[in-house]
Amino acid sequence: MRHRSTSSRSSSHRARGIDEAECVFINVLARFCSIMGCMTTKPMLILIAGPYRSGTGDDPARIAANLARLEAASWPIFQAGHVPMIGEWVALPVLRGAEGSAPASSLAERILYPTAERLLEHCDAVLRLPGDSRGADQDVAIARERGIPVYFDLDEVPQIDSSGAQQLPSEPGGARPEASTNTAASQS
Repeated sequence: MRHRSTSSRSSSHRARGIDEAECVFINVLARFCSIMGCMTTKPMLILIAGPYRSGTGDDPARIAANLARLEAASWPIFQAGHVPMIGEWVALPVLRGAEGSAPASSLAERILYPTAERLLEHCDAVLRLPGDSRGADQDVAIARERGIPVYFDLDEVPQIDSSGAQQLPSEPGGARPEASTNTAASQS
């Protein structure tokens, strides 16, 4: 019986002009895309990872400048049809509630890193901005371990068009030169 269903399936594919190898390829591609999210029309929750405290010497003005660079990537992600997320948007209120602590306190690492790790349970992708950052590197490692896509430039993030379908960046209308992280990197 199994042979009969396979041959009837094969003849139905042949009738449509699709050979067995093409059918296997299409099935593998569809499975890959469903795993990687390339064919979804659902907006992604994208964690923006990059330097926050790194390289600041815990200077509040430099920390604020790093947060502003992270936040600069949020608008292009939103314009692409997705929801931007920065771990500090969640962790800083938790940190303030813990002891009224500042980002440079000894408690910060016990809150900042676990917050990002917990957020990655809900995120669909990570955008890694340029710059040395142990925390951002951990975010990337965790994302890869969990099979979450990691982008290194805003131009890599798929754009959802007005109909709700995602466009890969190489498709017409998918490129967003104003959304390049190279611009954000030049602000460093």
